Amino acid sequence: MSEETRVALCDDHAVVRSGLRRIIDDEPDLEVVGEASSAEEAVDVARAEHPDVFVLDLGLPGTKASRRPGGCSASAHLRPSSS
Repeated sequence: MSEETRVALCDDHAVVRSGLRRIIDDEPDLEVVGEASSAEEAVDVARAEHPDVFVLDLGLPGTKASRRPGGCSASAHLRPSSS
């Protein structure tokens, strides 16, 4: 018996997340462990769930004024620490 690959999803469009979830849910060796609608939420999901794979919309908007990361900058925070 093989272990399921843990997947997290992040897109600011709920319909995209829903579609991806439906596709992934049909695969017996994949499990969606979290969803996020912003880069900030994606970082929180990654820290809480430790997914094996993160499907991230790199075009997520971020704001410089509030220092909120967009999709590209958030991706750096999704990598496991090397400690």
